Parts: sequence; C-alpha cells; structure tokens
Amino acid sequence: MRKKFLVIVLCLIQIFVAFYIGYLVGKIKNNRTDELKEYDMKNSIYVSGAFASYKYIDRKISLDYFYKLDNTSTYKQIVEEIGEPNGEYGSGIIYKYYEIDDDLYVSLLFFSNDECLENVSLIRLCTGKEVLDVIFPDIEELPLEK
Repeated sequence: MRKKFLVIVLCLIQIFVAFYIGYLVGKIKNNRTDELKEYDMKNSIYVSGAFASYKYIDRKISLDYFYKLDNTSTYKQIVEEIGEPNGEYGSGIIYKYYEIDDDLYVSLLFFSNDECLENVSLIRLCTGKEVLDVIFPDIEELPLEK
C-alpha cells in the first residue's frame, strides 16, 4: 500500500512538473513572438496595400528621377545613383521601393536574369494603401489585346 501511494505521488509530481515546464516554454515563446512582432512593426510599413520591409535612409529623392527611367535602366545603375531602396514587398514577385515623402513611395519591378536583378520593367507611384499611377511603362505605349 505504501509503495502504491509513493508511485501515485511520484506520477502526480511528474505530471505537475511536465505541465509547469510546458507553461514556462509557452511563456518564453510568447514573449519572443511579441518581441518579434514589435521588431517587425518598427521595421515594416505598408506600401500599395502590401506589408513591406522598411529601412529608414536619410535622403531626398526627386520624383522626376523616376520619370526619367526606362527599360534600359538597371537595378545596379539606380543603386549607384540614388542608393539602396528603403525596402521590398511582395511574395513571388518582389517589388523594391523608395520613400519619396511621407506616405509616398515609388515601387520598382525588375526583369530578372539568373536570379540577378536587371532592367526595370514596371515603376509605380504608391501610397501606403494604393497605387496612384504607373510611371513606366507608359500605359498608352502598351499594346492592347484584341
């Protein structure tokens, strides 16, 4: 009888310890998740309605610069002239973007070749919520399907 009682007490202690360890692990995991969410919120924004990475860069870029770009402009050339983009967004199709002003961004899509960013294929003027205009290619130049 005494052995049976000790076995039951030991089982209860093991169950208690297992639940307590699970509780502590969950608490640590939740704290880490909250830290990551806080980090993500500090380092991300919305661009054209999509969740985007964000890096503050102290510079002023003229919108006119992007109106002068065309399909011969390369990612490397743009980075050499105005610096790295503020971030990127998208899933599968990745847009790089530059912050022009408060809640005004220019997003760029590049043709890729062997996983290397090459020529500009699309440039859009955006706010955090929507696309305002297509800068390149000019919509009037696009062939319409019949």
